[in-house]
Formats: sequence, structure tokens, C-alpha cells
Amino acid sequence: GASGVTVVAALIGVGRDGSAVPNTGDGITVANSTNPDTGVVTIGRRNRFTRNSISFNGGDGISLAPGANNDQPAPVLTAVVPGATTAQVSGTLTAAANTTYTVEVFADAPPMGGTAQGRTFLGTATVTTDATGAATFTFTVDLPPMDATDVTATATDPLGNTSEFSVAFPLIV
Repeated sequence: GASGVTVVAALIGVGRDGSAVPNTGDGITVANSTNPDTGVVTIGRRNRFTRNSISFNGGDGISLAPGANNDQPAPVLTAVVPGATTAQVSGTLTAAANTTYTVEVFADAPPMGGTAQGRTFLGTATVTTDATGAATFTFTVDLPPMDATDVTATATDPLGNTSEFSVAFPLIV
């Protein structure tokens, strides 16, 4: 039921080094969803979304079907402090214990419908959870663009399971 699907710069069935990484099912599945305005609907596991621009959707920026991407939790942003040329982003992540995650931060305008989205990639950092699965983080990212009103984040585990976008944190300049 899908049409007009474009996938750019994807590696499907091959690793970044050119080695074979066979798929055990479809490399990419595009399926109907209950919200046709969603940016990305994901089923299955190990679906990594990195440094993309996902915005202007009436629904969620990334929507995980139940069990998809191992139900990877999104970070919770607790502070965004803009400076002259960069911004400090703080938050928490509660996920699998003793695991290192990649947290990516994005800027966007207010969400149009569903959860937050991420139009402009601002930066990334690694975050490691403790024995209870908790982590706190503060790191520096690029300064959000002038028209941005919100900051969001995703978390990706070592296997490539990316979360939905976090709840938007208002950017106060």
C-alpha cells in the first residue's frame, strides 16, 4: 500500500566495510500504519536511525510498533542551556544495565501532532548505564538554529535499536 518511498544512502545486506550482513527478513519494510502521517514506522529489530532529518509530519517522527527495536527507551531531557556557539544538553536514560548507548540530539519546531521530531541534527555522545540501568548525561552540541523551539533526542543501543524521539524540551534563548 505504500508509494513514493525513497531510501537514500542506506546499506542493506552489506556492512559499512563492504562485508556481507545478510538480512534474515526484509531489509526495509514499509507498511501501512494507523497514523499515515508518521515519519518512520518500525517493526522488527536493529533498525538504526542516525543523523536523519525527520520533521513536518502530522504524527510521530519515529513510531515503534510494540516490541520493535526491543522497545528501546528514549532519553529524557532535563535541561538545554544555549551559549554563544554551542548548547549544553542534560538528561537521563533508563535502559539495559551496564550498556553503552549513543544519544543523538536534534532541534525542531513544535510538534505538529504526535510526539516530537528532529529536523536538525545537533550532536551525539555515548552514555553508559550503571548496574541499575540508569545514566545521567550532560554534553555539548551545536547551537540550535534560530527558528528552533524544541530539542529532542534518541537513544540507540549497541545492536542498532533506535528509540522513538524523546518528549520535546522547550528551547529558551
